[in-house]
Amino acid sequence: MNNILKHKKYIENIFEDSIRVKKEILNNSSIDRIVQMAEDCSKSLMSGKKILFCGNGGSAGDAQHLAAELLIRLRPGFNRKGLRSLSLLQDTSTITACGNDYGFDHVFERQLETLGDENDVLIAISTSGNSKNIINVLKMAKLMNINAFAFLGGSGGEALNLCDNYFIVPSEITGRIQEAHITAGHAMMECIENILFEKKFVSIR
Repeated sequence: MNNILKHKKYIENIFEDSIRVKKEILNNSSIDRIVQMAEDCSKSLMSGKKILFCGNGGSAGDAQHLAAELLIRLRPGFNRKGLRSLSLLQDTSTITACGNDYGFDHVFERQLETLGDENDVLIAISTSGNSKNIINVLKMAKLMNINAFAFLGGSGGEALNLCDNYFIVPSEITGRIQEAHITAGHAMMECIENILFEKKFVSIR
């Protein structure tokens, strides 16, 4: 029983810390940044451009998840046309080919260079902001005149100075950062959808 209580308390502490981090986000300028990025993404979509996502590990899952929310459907009952979005985490053949031929540090940069267009939006997701492939893809975005946004954690790392706008989670714990990233990501995707409904760019079918 003591072990059960110990593990219960451990899990309760995780929930409490996650709530604390999200409350801290509510008390800084992060929400304003999310709204601004949503507005910029909406403008890009309305001009025929697309939103591209990338990340490593758990952030790779978030990148694919958020791309699917736009491309397929986000909220039950809100059936609308698909919105142009793409995860730069392509099939295993593409990822391993690039890793083998050019190095894993270039896996996102290579795909952005090939698939990205001027005035697209790139959303790079990184808990540290220091992953080399994230740094390289943000630099490529600048060269291609692609709007570069980032979801980051802690101090933001090197990526902080390479993006046009960012959402940063005030935590050094990977789990808390990722939890806040997906909450912010869902909120931002819903905001994009709301804007596009308001602008009559999309409608419920």
